[in-house]
Amino acid sequence: MKICHRLLRALLIAAALSASFACDESGNLTLGLTVKPDALTLPAEGGSRTFTLSAPVIWTASPSARWIQLSATEGDAGDDIEVVVSAEANRTGATRSGKIIVSGANVSSKSIEVSQDAMPPVPVTDISLNKRDETLKVGESLTITATVLPDDADNKTVTWTSSNASVASVSSSGVVKALAAGSTVITAQAGGKTATCNITVIPATVDVTGISLSETSKTLNPGESFMLTATVTPDNATDKSVKWSSSDETVVSVEQNGKVTALKTGTAVITAKAGDKTATCTVTVKPVEVSKLTLDKSSETLPLGQTLTLVATVYPDNATDKTISWSSSDASVASVDQNGKVSALKVGKATITAAAGGKSAGCVIIVTATGFEDPQPGETWDW
Repeated sequence: MKICHRLLRALLIAAALSASFACDESGNLTLGLTVKPDALTLPAEGGSRTFTLSAPVIWTASPSARWIQLSATEGDAGDDIEVVVSAEANRTGATRSGKIIVSGANVSSKSIEVSQDAMPPVPVTDISLNKRDETLKVGESLTITATVLPDDADNKTVTWTSSNASVASVSSSGVVKALAAGSTVITAQAGGKTATCNITVIPATVDVTGISLSETSKTLNPGESFMLTATVTPDNATDKSVKWSSSDETVVSVEQNGKVTALKTGTAVITAKAGDKTATCTVTVKPVEVSKLTLDKSSETLPLGQTLTLVATVYPDNATDKTISWSSSDASVASVDQNGKVSALKVGKATITAAAGGKSAGCVIIVTATGFEDPQPGETWDW
């Protein structure tokens, strides 16, 4: 050990040799670590530089910062070992610095200063939106996506604003929420560049929840009419229009204002529809009964072989079945066809009856021999 100390003292005198020495574990004299250069400046846009290492022992190299990358971090003893130092582009906005510490067993470590200037800022050249014109209902939301160019722009932060925040608001992430009917312009801004999206907000749709009718059943006579009234709920339903229909338009017709008209005897169901809700009213059309039947003659004298046509009138005029049936009490004296034509067949008396809908009227027909006159008041004839 004494010999080693003396040699080291002598070597200090010979510092011009620019070499380092050390003793190994056995006390033998060894050459120390050397690095060239001891300072590196890396390109701001990213790149690499090289330093040369001479090591008499196994060595390791450790960067003090993560942005410093080494092609090798350890190796065996040797001369003129090249280690590549690299870094990506410095977009921090400021010069950054660090160190590389090279060390080995029983030798003094060496350090290499590493620095890198900052890249000039990359400005935003354009911003665009994935939406241009949109329509929303009150309460709905929409996410707008902004694209900022170039991809490597330093500050791609987007700020969002609404020209009328009471109509539609916009969050910092581009989520638009419709608040009230109206229009607004959503603006996205980044690096002095802007893009817009026009938003139109319409009232929210309120669905129909129910519909009811003023009548659920009705009985009419042919020709009669009445109005059905539909009530749609809720009162603020967006579309309260009602569509009307009849299950049998030949029996009962319905207009689009709810007017129902009975056309003939039968039954039909009237349906009112609003949204997907319906309500019905069953309409029964009953026949109009005959209330009275009259003949234009109550008695008549008809010479043998002559004819007479009786006229029957059925009331009311709109009776459903005005069919008249004719009959004679003695068809051998006077016959009648279904048109009311009476024929005198032999001398005598017969009653002609007209009937319709349960009502009837009669006319007494007296058949006389040709040339005979009618009996005088107070006289009787024996037939």
